[in-house]
Amino acid sequence: FGIWLGSACASRLARRVRLAKLMVRGNLISLLGASLFLAAVVAGHFNVAVTVIGMALFTFGAGMAGPPALAEALSVNPKVAGSASGLYGFAQMGIGAVCTALAGASHAHALTVGIILVSAGLLSQLGFFMALRAPRLAGSAT
Repeated sequence: FGIWLGSACASRLARRVRLAKLMVRGNLISLLGASLFLAAVVAGHFNVAVTVIGMALFTFGAGMAGPPALAEALSVNPKVAGSASGLYGFAQMGIGAVCTALAGASHAHALTVGIILVSAGLLSQLGFFMALRAPRLAGSAT
């Protein structure tokens, strides 16, 4: 539900807000949800309500950041949009698989999940920052 709601929000905001800003802010919402979850686990206040609220924020932000991230990825070089789409999907599934495997690697599952989600959010912000600062490929050679 959170991803659907975030995606619906992104589609409404896309007309008024730059895609890059929407992508970064959506990821910040995800990072806020993950941080709330991790803080509750570390503080010993881990319960159903905090989990639901944290994950609702996380999935809402992911739904908000996903569509503009894909649009930005596909717009780098329109001549290879199919390849870019495939690479985006592969990276998304591969990173998800690695994070899932890491989450099960510890007996302190909630703590491990919180650390992984916050780390992924921070790495995403770093990736967005680097990608948005990189010069666009003007008339890329294919």
